[in-house]
Amino acid sequence: MPPDNRKKIPPLFAVPEREAAADDSGRTVEKPARRKKSESPACPLCFGTGLEVIPGKGARRCECRTEDTRSKLLAQAHIPRRYREPAPPRKEACTLQNYYPAPNNGSQLKAFNYAFRLV
Repeated sequence: MPPDNRKKIPPLFAVPEREAAADDSGRTVEKPARRKKSESPACPLCFGTGLEVIPGKGARRCECRTEDTRSKLLAQAHIPRRYREPAPPRKEACTLQNYYPAPNNGSQLKAFNYAFRLV
């Protein structure tokens, strides 16, 4: 088939993440409901490819892969649950706001001040 008879297909471009993306009317596109592990393994947005295709605009990384990556990173960090999740109602969560360094312990105070400045 001669190349003249083919319809030219414009190239696809990377589309920004959902928070920054807007449709043609200027409204922000809402996030779809996150898929649960009990549902089918294929994501309805990317069909398991990891890339969500936006007609006429391009493609972007699918949210299902972003969530999977985030949960994998948290699991690999081996952060104890009391530091990464809210505590049960009877106990407070461990935060910098409710941590008090031991009195007369300069190294704890120095480490606390350094951590507090980082966050």
